[in-house]
Amino acid sequence: MNPYEDTKTDSAVAAELAGRLGAAEHDVETIELADGRSLVRTLRQQGVVETLLDPDDYAARPRYKTGKVELLTVPSLIAYVEKHQGPGTEVWVRPDAGLFEAVLDDHGPLDPDGDEPGRPGWGDHRAVCTLQQTRDWKHWLSLDGKLLDQLQFAEHIEAGLHNVVDPAAADLLEIAQTLHGSRNVDWKSGARLSDGQVQLRYEERIEGKAAGDLEIPQTFTLALAPFEGTEPVRLVASLRWRLGDGRVQLGYRLQRPDVVLREAVDGLIDQLEGDLDLRVLLGTPRPARDLP
Repeated sequence: MNPYEDTKTDSAVAAELAGRLGAAEHDVETIELADGRSLVRTLRQQGVVETLLDPDDYAARPRYKTGKVELLTVPSLIAYVEKHQGPGTEVWVRPDAGLFEAVLDDHGPLDPDGDEPGRPGWGDHRAVCTLQQTRDWKHWLSLDGKLLDQLQFAEHIEAGLHNVVDPAAADLLEIAQTLHGSRNVDWKSGARLSDGQVQLRYEERIEGKAAGDLEIPQTFTLALAPFEGTEPVRLVASLRWRLGDGRVQLGYRLQRPDVVLREAVDGLIDQLEGDLDLRVLLGTPRPARDLP
């Protein structure tokens, strides 16, 4: 026998369960509810006893799909929705929160001729994806706008060197190594050159050593994937520096990372609409039922 084949109707299951609840000398009333469950009222000596029966608890399979899954990437959300998509499927997005929510069994659309209302749905089957920022994105955003001493700056650049696309990563590595090796120096001056570079002048503290110059780019470009499951995008960082008491502080300012994030979300919305052939809605879906 096929284990997934129903052998009894919901009404038959409810009637059988009602019979178990009541004895021969007791009156039993079964009320069929709209959601497929049954309310069994049994008249006993101490009064009326009401029991709510759900055939799903005894059937080989449920009447309809319910539940909520949480996914980490939009491609995973798309794969799940493609598997369970129906006429009433809707996808909602809150771009500010990076939250995508699919309601697989929401109300269906109107009849194509406009004569019949759409088939209503419970909205009990849902899939949620909260966008996860990548480790690389968090790395560069963590010190955005902050000034660091030369050693901290060099270590930070080295840790994210694989994201640098312009100038060449090797050039920034050389700058970082120079900063590592220039601890016993006094930083004297800084100037912007005609080619856009920044020149920092230093002098060795050891007597007899000559002065030196360190040229660093005014800007550098990163290739970063903002969210897990997305492609890298380019983000420009402007160099910042400050001299004082023979010391140098260095940092960077990312140029409009908020715009890059929003464009990444818009790209994911386009991907959802293209792959699922539906219109993504901006906002929050209706609350799910509070099932007992």
